Amino acid sequence: MLSRFLNIQRCLLIKQPTPFNQMEMLSGRFSRQLWVKRDDLNGVAAGGNKVRKLEYLLQDAIASNAKAVITGGALQSNHASATALCAQRFGLKTYLALSQSVPIQGEHYENGANLVLDNLAQAAVQRFPAGSSTNENIALYAAQIENEMGFKPYEIVMGGSSALGALGYVRAALELADQASSISIQPTSLVHASGSAGTQAGLIVGMVLAGLDTKVVGISVLNLKETLFHAVLQLCEQTADMLQLPAINWHEKIWISDAFIGDGYGLPNEGTLAAIRTGMREEGILFDPCYTGKAFQAFLALNENDDQGLLGDTSVFLHTGGISGMFGYQQYF
Repeated sequence: MLSRFLNIQRCLLIKQPTPFNQMEMLSGRFSRQLWVKRDDLNGVAAGGNKVRKLEYLLQDAIASNAKAVITGGALQSNHASATALCAQRFGLKTYLALSQSVPIQGEHYENGANLVLDNLAQAAVQRFPAGSSTNENIALYAAQIENEMGFKPYEIVMGGSSALGALGYVRAALELADQASSISIQPTSLVHASGSAGTQAGLIVGMVLAGLDTKVVGISVLNLKETLFHAVLQLCEQTADMLQLPAINWHEKIWISDAFIGDGYGLPNEGTLAAIRTGMREEGILFDPCYTGKAFQAFLALNENDDQGLLGDTSVFLHTGGISGMFGYQQYF
């Protein structure tokens, strides 16, 4: 099983392994071991979880002889800018279908931050209205490009969250398992921001491959628990099929909280902002208002009130990046 995974081709984008450090101040406060896996420091622009997925997705695009790639998301999509920046390395043009899905106005959000990176990476951007489906927007834009330019770009779904993209976090789970083993710790839980399901599914499958019982706890930043659960389940099954894993009850391995979505995707509340301040002031780590800020808010709250023992005594927070989008939220700080 492991050999099959290791034989799947990927392009090399990031410096591995990414840092794995104890959060000293917070460990003292909560009287338990709290660690952070720094995928925001993977050596590619502003870092983040999307780059691990892109190692597999861009390799597939290259193998398909694609001239260009297309993906999409919200205006301040970290995935979109990461795709544009990474695709450049291989001479691939990037097309982005971006929607005004977050009700924030102002120059910083509507034209700054990640949109500046998109422009620097020479991505072609088409904007879509609020309420439109990202994956449908991608398909529509791809068809338009094919009609007008005579070629069809390689399509990457929202967040890179396909079974192939999820392999990036199968690899991350194995990497974390090696790092933890080297310092003789056994993570009881791994907490992270969960949006389009690919990161969580990959981590769950990776923990199975690593032989660990670590709970992978996804903090939803987008969908209600039931919707996200089914998306994670489907991707776990598809990724396991790709790796030819034996039958596994994935239901019992999926842990999700939707209690920290707040006012909606991309909208931080005071609890999120307080968590961001705590991370910066106590550990010197910067979290963003859309993804990691909400997940870190949950991480603090769950460690403060862990009567049910969900996280256990050795909990890891996965920092999935998103810092470049921070500069679209200046009005909150």
